[in-house]
This record gives sequence, structure tokens and C-alpha cells, in this order.
Amino acid sequence: MTKRFILIAACALPLITPVFAENEQADVAKLRVDHERLIDLVLTLEADFGETLRDYAKLQDDLANALKRPAVPDQSGKVKELQKQALDVPILLMARKDFDAKWATNSTDLKVTQAKLLEAEKVAATAKVLKKKNAELLEKYQRLDGDFETLTGMIAGMEAELTKTREEMMIAIKEGMQVKELEAQLILLKRSTVQIDPVRYDKGVADVNDQQVRVLNQVQGVLKLSPSARFEIVGHTCDLGRKEGNLRLSRERAKALHDFLMQKGVPPDLIKSRGVADLEPAAPNTNEENRRKNRRVEIEILDY
Repeated sequence: MTKRFILIAACALPLITPVFAENEQADVAKLRVDHERLIDLVLTLEADFGETLRDYAKLQDDLANALKRPAVPDQSGKVKELQKQALDVPILLMARKDFDAKWATNSTDLKVTQAKLLEAEKVAATAKVLKKKNAELLEKYQRLDGDFETLTGMIAGMEAELTKTREEMMIAIKEGMQVKELEAQLILLKRSTVQIDPVRYDKGVADVNDQQVRVLNQVQGVLKLSPSARFEIVGHTCDLGRKEGNLRLSRERAKALHDFLMQKGVPPDLIKSRGVADLEPAAPNTNEENRRKNRRVEIEILDY
């Protein structure tokens, strides 16, 4: 029994070593296993030590009884065995003392180990929370990344549509400019091909019947080509005479032609008249030929 106790105590020494917890879950599990093994070993040692004490007490009783009885030859071997076991008692006591010291040290180490175990469990719990948060952040990032790709695709589509719209606008603008240019050219062409010759007047005359018929025919020809055309009748004079009289005469000449056209069926909203006297001469008033050119009524075609 004594040898078995010493052997168990000797085998227990390398097992009672401090185990330090790390931040990983595997180290926490190892600490728990070592802690349970240490407790089992202590319980085993206590049980063996108690059994040894009982054996020691029994040996003392057997030794006392043997000393009281007379020695007999067949008991000498047993007495020697008892004496030998009695010699082992001091060794057992020393082993108990050493065990108590190691138990105190191991108890301190056990408390430190337990504290580290609790700290490791806290770290593991924190790591679990951080891992969960990291997974949540990763999920949010992946969702945002998907949204970003969707928005990028939408922006690209909008940019392509905008580019297409700009191109169509440029084409429309160019076509519109071309249409306007063609319309302007058409107007110029019409004006160059269709003209109304001015009415010439003698000095002081405001009505010339034969020329009015010719003007009527030309106005009707213009309206056949362009029903929306409008006309402005402008009366002119030469520089001879007073300014007030010339202005009145120019207005009378324009008004006479205006009224004649209205009487012949030209809509009144298509014609208007005014007089400018000698302010817009067709030729310098230096001789009678030029002055005759200036005594005139011109019919200007508008909105042709």
C-alpha cells in the first residue's frame, strides 16, 4: 500500500502543472480537461492517504499486540514484517508533508487557472460576439455592393439614353436649321420670281387706273401661290413741293391703291398702307427722270 501511494504521488507531480488559457476555444477546452483530471487525482490521493493511515493504525495495533504476546517461532516473520512496515511510517509522514505543500501550491495554481479560464471564456464570448457582428457587417457590405452594382448599371443605362437623346436632339436641330434655311431660300426664291412692279405717277397725280389693274392681277397671282401672303402699300414722292404736302400726297397714293384692291376682293387683313413722302427715294432727285422714278407706290410682299 505504501509503495502504491508513493508511486501515485510520483506520477501526479508532472500532471499538476499550470495551464494557461489562450484566446482560442481549443485552449479553453484543454484547461477544463486538465482541471477535471487534477481534481480526480487529488481525490484519489486523499483516498489512498486515508487508507494508508488506517493501515498504519492497524499496524501499530498489531505491533502492540505482538509485543504483549510471548514470541513463538512461527510469528517471527510476521513481526519482522510489522517492524519493517513501522520503519516506513516516517517516510509516509514525510510524503504526507510534501503532499500538503504541493497541494497548497496546486490549490494556488488551480485558482489562477480558474481565473484564466474565466478570462478565456470572456474572451471567447467576446470573440463570438465580434464574429457575429463581422458576419452582419459582411452581409451589409455584400448587400450594399449589390446595390452599388445595380445603381452603376442604372447610371450607365441613363448615360447611354442621355447620349442617344443628345444625338437625336443634334440631328433634330440640324434638320430644323436645314428646314429653316430651306424655308428662307424658298421665300427668297418666291420673292425673286414673283414681284409686283411699282406704280408710277405724274407730278401731283394720286390715281392711275390702268396701272391699278395690273397691280391687282399681280397681287392675285401672289395669293394663288401663297394664300397667307400679306402686302404693305408704301406711297412715295419726289422732292418738289412742301414736305407736308408731299407726305399727304404719298399717303393718298397708297390709300387709293389700297381701297382699289379691297374693292376688287382682296381681304382687308392682308393689306395695309402708309406714306413716306420723299424720305426713301429710289434715285437721287437730281433730274426729272429720277424724280419720276421717285413718284411711285411700291407693294411689298410680307410673310410670303
